[in-house]
Amino acid sequence: MKFKSIFIVFNIVIAFSFLFFFLMPVFIFGLDNLFLVFSKYWIALSLFLVLLIVFNVYFIINWKFFRLLENEDWYGLINYLENRIYHRRIISKRSIKILLNTYLCTSNSEGIKKLAGFLKKQKPFLVSFYSLRFSIPYLIADTPEESELFFKYLLQDQKLKHRDWITWDYGIILMQQKKRDEAITTFSSLLFPNVDAIIYLLALYMLNSLCNDNKRLKNTLDLAKEEYGKNHTRNELTERIEKNKNNIQILSLRSTILEAFKWMFPETDKNPGEKKIALQEN
Repeated sequence: MKFKSIFIVFNIVIAFSFLFFFLMPVFIFGLDNLFLVFSKYWIALSLFLVLLIVFNVYFIINWKFFRLLENEDWYGLINYLENRIYHRRIISKRSIKILLNTYLCTSNSEGIKKLAGFLKKQKPFLVSFYSLRFSIPYLIADTPEESELFFKYLLQDQKLKHRDWITWDYGIILMQQKKRDEAITTFSSLLFPNVDAIIYLLALYMLNSLCNDNKRLKNTLDLAKEEYGKNHTRNELTERIEKNKNNIQILSLRSTILEAFKWMFPETDKNPGEKKIALQEN
């Protein structure tokens, strides 16, 4: 339903509810009791009017925003939100989330980086709160030094949401810079029972590519892989991914996750009775 239709329908519903609630006693008991009804229910009347005013004011103030969103005018929406955030300094979780999603839809990595730099000074907790979205351009950037600094910045926050995902991202950046020992330490820090099973698997998969001539690490990794295979199945992990399909990290790493699945469960590809993974390359 269009926002304009929602606006009109809601006003009609509120008006009808108001008339029904206050005029029904008048129809039943007569017009002489109108003053009595209003004097007895004036608090409810006030709440109705406040609700109606607040709703209409909210829609009128945000009318341009709703129109841009409804028309899927992403670039117009970006300009609107950037003006609201950068120039008018109206910063809210909702506007930041929508702007980030719009940047991602339009592949605007520089816009995300600019927003991250701005919020570091204005409201740094929002960078941590939306760390997964902010991390995407740094994860695929051609400047690993800059990305390393960004992930280090995030990991300094003790209240960081999605710490395990950001730790894995940080390990990838270390790998890109051939900082092998630091990458091994970073991925190894994710091999604990309380870590999400998908992140645990990805950490194992990356460590496998780093063990090379390190026999001790290879033996430890083989044991961890065997234990993981006993505790998890491909079907279970596939269902877990389906439940988290809105996770931006899982969406952006689907090819890597598919490779990790094949590495962990090579025998399932030969078993026609096994449920196939839902992640497929586009």
